[in-house]
Amino acid sequence: MRAFRTVYHAVARDISADVIHNPRRNPDVECNFADALLQIGDDRVVVLLNCFHPLVAFASETDAGAPPEFRDHSDLTHAFSGYPDFTILSVATLIQPPTAEMLSKLATAEMEQFNYWKPSRIGDIIFNYWD
Repeated sequence: MRAFRTVYHAVARDISADVIHNPRRNPDVECNFADALLQIGDDRVVVLLNCFHPLVAFASETDAGAPPEFRDHSDLTHAFSGYPDFTILSVATLIQPPTAEMLSKLATAEMEQFNYWKPSRIGDIIFNYWD
């Protein structure tokens, strides 16, 4: 999380964005990711970080507990590309349905959650409110 905070601020400086809030986990709901909010001109973009793997995605603002509305952002993707410790996931990847091969890599507890919540997108497995 500390490395993400450092990179997040550097990326914001690189693209002339304002940091609205720093990386945090939502205190009101259980989730497996942290989020941070950038103001880029007239646009607000939520940057999501999985708490267990250095996977990053971009999303529109939503209510706490609502599934992320994933989006691509070329300026952020380009700025994050200078930090190879983080992997930026595209919308095309995040909206794919999970395959049997992908699911075979989940731990037993993760499969139990998957079977209970029945997420339809890979992104909902990586960035979820059911951990």
